[in-house]
Amino acid sequence: MKPIYESFRQSFNRDIYRLGSNVIAAPTATVYAEKGFTSTVKLTTPQTVFFRINKHLDVLDADGKSFAALYDCLACDKSFIPVFCVEDEQTVKALSDFVYFNALADAAVCVKYQNRRLLQLSQLISPWLRGMVDLRDLSVDEDWLRIAGDVWTVRALSVVLSEAQTTRRTVDLFHERLLSVWSESCDGISAALKGVDGAIVDTPKLLDFYAFLSALPENTLLDNYRVIAHKGFQDGYTEPENSITSIKKGADYRLDGAEIDIKLSTDGIPFIIHNPTTRGILKGEEMPVEELSSDELDSRERSDFPGEHTDRLEKMLEILKPYGNYPIFLEFKPSAKLHHIEKMTHAIKGIIDRTGTEYNSIALCAPMGMQYVQRILPRLPKCSGVSEAGDVPTSYAKASELLYKHLFKTMYSPAAFCIEDVAVNRFFGEVAAVRGLFTVVWTRSHYFKHSLWENDGKRSDEGFVSGFYATISDHAERYFYLPTALKVIDGTPYAVMRDGTQGVADGAQLLELPNGKKAYTLELTLPYGIRINIVSEEF
Repeated sequence: MKPIYESFRQSFNRDIYRLGSNVIAAPTATVYAEKGFTSTVKLTTPQTVFFRINKHLDVLDADGKSFAALYDCLACDKSFIPVFCVEDEQTVKALSDFVYFNALADAAVCVKYQNRRLLQLSQLISPWLRGMVDLRDLSVDEDWLRIAGDVWTVRALSVVLSEAQTTRRTVDLFHERLLSVWSESCDGISAALKGVDGAIVDTPKLLDFYAFLSALPENTLLDNYRVIAHKGFQDGYTEPENSITSIKKGADYRLDGAEIDIKLSTDGIPFIIHNPTTRGILKGEEMPVEELSSDELDSRERSDFPGEHTDRLEKMLEILKPYGNYPIFLEFKPSAKLHHIEKMTHAIKGIIDRTGTEYNSIALCAPMGMQYVQRILPRLPKCSGVSEAGDVPTSYAKASELLYKHLFKTMYSPAAFCIEDVAVNRFFGEVAAVRGLFTVVWTRSHYFKHSLWENDGKRSDEGFVSGFYATISDHAERYFYLPTALKVIDGTPYAVMRDGTQGVADGAQLLELPNGKKAYTLELTLPYGIRINIVSEEF
């Protein structure tokens, strides 16, 4: 028998159908397995398939009647990724045996919201399987922020919405919480134009859906792309990094969030600071930051910005409360010598509870610390910082190999990924997106080596055309002039800017859709010359 790592890796070697390069991270085309599935799948070529199964591993139709064995359905084709819909513990256990003996790692388990605890059992037995929660039985008026917290509690990475539940705002809300969104839709077009990550399409309409995506202009972006300020918005390095000043300024400019670094004082108080020692940051004798008390950190003036001091995390979160849902990536940054991630997580939990900022906070840490974060802060979105300084993948096969390496490292702590910019590109973005995995690109990867992303011309723009959720950037100001959405009012297209203002979108082109409706597209030029297109919703 081959080693588990090798045998499970083989399941990632799938020849998944791809749409070409015209759509950036195109929504994954998905169908439910129904009668006649084995004979039609080769004609329609779905990218993923949802299988309703029972404890006998029979595949069920919409009426709950068995029509095929799961093994036979999976054996008929190797070009799609399976999603297993389960409703009881017996089915979870039978499925776990099945995926183990068939070395199947590239798959997901989907459960209904009321059965979401089944995912914890599934992950206990088969931690390599990704989790999805089906929300379609819920009301359209649910508190989706609360629901997102419930989904993270069971370590799921994706949600499934009904067509009525799928609005641009709902999709954006789940995306802000680092959850991918899959939506049922008769033709898939309306869901795609709302920025979903996967469209569950009626099988007869699948080819029409592919035709729609193929007809979009080159480099079309259907989902909002986010710019996260690295160490706060430094505004061309005129503001101090990791400070309330820089973080608040980014919120004032309506950026999509900020990333900050956290260390503990000797008395257990979280401070916003990156460097392991005070050198180059704080005046006075050089010392390890974590060997200073909170009073000492409060009193030391910054050497890089005289008059400024190191800020406490609690003060920062309290100040940001009036800004509403402004996501802050809290990077847990304990030194290797004083690795106290559990103590730090407890301290941060206390601050979040006192300030009521659960919906503003995202946990970012190394995979080895994620188990503590999941146990102590289960409702927080989580992002695993994965270091990879290897070669840029030059094919889908190499990108799949790189993705599996990351998944294998983090199988016991499912989370979105924060990836080194020097080893990822559009190949990687696509193989991650088709699996519902969110990827955040780190634009300043090495402390002693300039990031390629920041210093290589067009590469600074490649986050937009590589299918990633966001870029954590030192230079967010470069993208302020770009509209965040294209809106149609009384038949006229308007470009919506970051500050909420809107003006007529000159140059917008009318697009006739296969479902008989229309939409507008608008071409944008990124700072280094790469062009992308954004699309309005249908009308």
